Amino acid sequence: MLAANILRPKRGVTARVWEIADEITASKGRQAVRRDVLDRAIGEGIHEKTASKQYNDWRVSFENRQGEASGVSEAPMTPFHLRLQIGADGRVLIPAEMRRAMKIEADGQLNAELVDGELRLFSAQVALEKLQKYAQAHIQGAGSAVDDLLAERRAEAGRE
Repeated sequence: MLAANILRPKRGVTARVWEIADEITASKGRQAVRRDVLDRAIGEGIHEKTASKQYNDWRVSFENRQGEASGVSEAPMTPFHLRLQIGADGRVLIPAEMRRAMKIEADGQLNAELVDGELRLFSAQVALEKLQKYAQAHIQGAGSAVDDLLAERRAEAGRE
């Protein structure tokens, strides 16, 4: 479960950061990301640390509201695109919103594959869920594959 609800500020620059996050969310049709909110808030003269703290509070509140509305307590699995920076050493920072959606564990390990020039990153949890869905869609019969195999072998042994 997510943290307890955080009260929305009523006025001042703290309230303005929340308004900016709400406006960006409404215009993009998905949860506002930190960089967009901070860029706009700083552009309006709001101190970066204030904007960052208020964005964090807004995000927790937003996710709590989303979770309560849907009965789900994790980030939605909707596609979204962000432009990410690659450092001089080749490192890429994956924003928290994406890490949550990717179900990256605390150890931070990812699988990677290169397909048609696209780098695809995925967690072991997401890979397992995809495999389970695939297997479920292709299962023949109602029982377990092991039970089916044993029954088949017993029937063969009975015929011999």
